Amino acid sequence: GGLGNSLYANYVRDKGWGMGSRVGAIPSAIGGRKISLSHLGKVFPLTGENLARWRGWWKYILTDQLLIWGPGCVMGMALPALISIEFSPHSEMFQQTSRLDYNQGVIMADGIRHDPRFSSGVASVLWVVTLVVGLVVLLPSQMSIVEDV
Repeated sequence: GGLGNSLYANYVRDKGWGMGSRVGAIPSAIGGRKISLSHLGKVFPLTGENLARWRGWWKYILTDQLLIWGPGCVMGMALPALISIEFSPHSEMFQQTSRLDYNQGVIMADGIRHDPRFSSGVASVLWVVTLVVGLVVLLPSQMSIVEDV
């Protein structure tokens, strides 16, 4: 999100993909040419046909945002928080309040590993899975940010 998305949006515009072909592009930073860009985007002519087409797209956008993206985001935020609340108290690091601010993922994984409801074998597997999932989720976004900057 945030600035990462603006990098992708600018890349799409510069390549002329989709509506990027309508708003202009920056061919290079040192080109000596002045290129005028539409910073507001491109607005279609207000005709009945265009408005009908726009309303059709708007229905798809609302469906995507309200039925797919919104619940997915809530689950993506709530599920890790609920798992963390459930398993973190079983970690020995949980009582070390000075370390809670930056180690929550490790504390959660450690809490899973020390949860008395799991056998040692299952707990060890879940500990590794938790750390690997955290790596798989965070590494691509961190690498793309480092690569784009």
